[in-house]
Amino acid sequence: MCISVYSASNVLFDPLHNTCCVYDKEIPKMTGFTGILEFMERLPIKKALTNQHLVFRSHIERFWKNATYDEENKTINSVVNVYGQDKPIIITEQLIRE
Repeated sequence: MCISVYSASNVLFDPLHNTCCVYDKEIPKMTGFTGILEFMERLPIKKALTNQHLVFRSHIERFWKNATYDEENKTINSVVNVYGQDKPIIITEQLIRE
């Protein structure tokens, strides 16, 4: 059974959502986090945390407007239009973990 996720979600947007992290040890407020910053420098996820990507609210709203939740497979399914072609998007727990 699939149910609409859009009507059930109450996503609040915050100006700090989708912002990149700062890894600059030279910033005075960051001196207390030197050990954490050095650890984070070694992680492969650093690029994902520090690269800033442009995300439009309309894209997020369009995704959730077409989204359904598949209870049996525990996936979120949606269809988005990319360059005039409808592309299926399937979000699994494993994908989020990656």
